[in-house]
Amino acid sequence: MTSEQTRDGKPRRRVGRPPQITREQVVEAAVRVGIDQLSMVGVAEALGVNHSTLYNHVAGREEMVVLAVDSIFANAPWPEITGSWEDDATALVVELWRLLRSHPGLADELAGRYRVSEALEELQPHLWAFVERLRTTVARSGLDPIDVIALADILLEISYAHGAAGWRSDDHDPQTLRGVGGTLRDALAASLSLPPEEMLRRKLALVFRGAQA
Repeated sequence: MTSEQTRDGKPRRRVGRPPQITREQVVEAAVRVGIDQLSMVGVAEALGVNHSTLYNHVAGREEMVVLAVDSIFANAPWPEITGSWEDDATALVVELWRLLRSHPGLADELAGRYRVSEALEELQPHLWAFVERLRTTVARSGLDPIDVIALADILLEISYAHGAAGWRSDDHDPQTLRGVGGTLRDALAASLSLPPEEMLRRKLALVFRGAQA
């Protein structure tokens, strides 16, 4: 039996079989490490195993990212569908934006993957359940089915862009206002002072207004 400490009081490295891990633990560790920092080595270190052990559970970083993204969507506090279609769509998109803000790198991952990932639907049921929920909500508008898909895409793209850019009222370069005069200058200055979520809601309201015109 191996003692817990060496003579100088330092923890002794255990000898024997490596710790057993599960696919679920790999995914949980991937989420903790973060989408923007995700690597096989980083996740292995978080789990205290050799990175080669991970290949017993995932094919590689790509699959690990796919599973981590779906886990994030699975555990998100999505709102109930209770109001008008515009209110419900706004609630879904705002919650998605909050999710993107709390997981750096997720917006870029989704923006780059969205149009080619339906083949991965089996590995990402929660992500695609959200997309379908948003489409179903927009469909209540009575728009043509093709327009429903287009509008849902626009809403997703707005959230990705707003999340990736990280609209913040306190970090815009003053040079942003250069070359803008009159009323537009005042409006731009006012827009830069808005809280990020309020700016997002304004964008969504404009999109909905245009869709109903």
